[in-house]
Amino acid sequence: MVLKGMFVIVVILGALTCGCISSTEQVNNNPPATATLNPRPETTILPSTQSQPIPQSMSQEQVSYQKGLDLYQQGKYSDSIKEFNTTLSINPANGAAYLARGKAYYNIGKKEYYTLNGEDKFQLANSDLSSALEYNQDEEEIYNLLGWSNYYTGAITSWKHSYTDLGKHTFPFYENGIRNFSLALQKNPNNIEALYGRANLYSVIGEGTRDPQYQFDEVKMDLADKDIEAALKLDPHNGTALYYKVQISSGRRMPNEVLLKYFDEAIKYETRSPEFYRSRGAVKSNMHDYEGSKRDFDQALKMEPDYALVYHNYANLKSREKKYDEAIVASQKALNINSNISVFHSDFASYKFSNINIEICRAFLNEIMDSTERAIEIDQKNPDAHYIRYLCLLILNENVELQKEAAIYSGLAKTDGELKLAQAMLDVATSHKYLKLSC
Repeated sequence: MVLKGMFVIVVILGALTCGCISSTEQVNNNPPATATLNPRPETTILPSTQSQPIPQSMSQEQVSYQKGLDLYQQGKYSDSIKEFNTTLSINPANGAAYLARGKAYYNIGKKEYYTLNGEDKFQLANSDLSSALEYNQDEEEIYNLLGWSNYYTGAITSWKHSYTDLGKHTFPFYENGIRNFSLALQKNPNNIEALYGRANLYSVIGEGTRDPQYQFDEVKMDLADKDIEAALKLDPHNGTALYYKVQISSGRRMPNEVLLKYFDEAIKYETRSPEFYRSRGAVKSNMHDYEGSKRDFDQALKMEPDYALVYHNYANLKSREKKYDEAIVASQKALNINSNISVFHSDFASYKFSNINIEICRAFLNEIMDSTERAIEIDQKNPDAHYIRYLCLLILNENVELQKEAAIYSGLAKTDGELKLAQAMLDVATSHKYLKLSC
């Protein structure tokens, strides 16, 4: 019986080191069944953005607006916002200033989303863009921007609610984005950006989540297919449209070889997006092409040095190579960029756990416990964090807490693999045969 009990323990411990917590890295490496932070083409520049002398005859309002445009053109978005604030204080009905300020907020949000922040900037952008609509600004472009702004807000939110009511927190943003892109397409049925933007959102919702009320939706996936094919019919060589074709194919669980082929084609026509390289690197990692994966991750970081998800992906790659020291370093870099992501904490704990011997000192084990408890504090329904905490309690021989943790994990388990693991955890927790801590 002792040998049998120990065998179950080894199986459970082995689940961590063999990658059973996340045996296949998603193309987007998102929280389960949600979309990534996908790229949008560069924001259309504002009218009259070329720096030019300000005529003497211009009014104070016009001078302020032109200064804001010049700052925007230089990429000084925060400074341009201050100037547009002045413009709007002079004339609260200046629709062009609302549009310009909305674009500035949008671009700041777009930069911050690489760190998995920026929701507040997108909300401010939405407010200004909606105001611009009231003053008959370029409706087609504004609807596109509102569509992407809602998408990015949902995508960032998805990482902060990886396991807790994911669909409830994110799908309203995605549905708003679909409505925005649909309005753009009413203005122009051949708006290729609205077509592939809406296709992406249909596929995000269609892929579903872990929650029973948000299951895979074939109707939404068919709508995504229809939109992306329409976009590619308009421009077969549009790299961004090709990229979204990969996202839809990933949602349909196409083989990695097919996804890689599509990624190569997308990057052939569009080389400026760090997200393309990060996502292709994730596919290569799934295919065990670790050198190719590393090259893509390095390229993404060269373009966006604070790209948190690249470090997250890189840590996963190093874990697969059993190079846990390097996985810990990469995971810590992701946490340094954003420490409010539950999955980052639970993965960090998992790499630490994989890098230790059973004869571990209590202080080091407590450090792992701290990381898991921080992950649970952020998201109480993170099963990976509860699993790592269970393993720590197993080694510490904490009988009562161990059984509680096994019960919590069992309540969170949804997939067949999770349910089998949950049963094994419950069996061990009630067998009273634990590993003894030796420091």
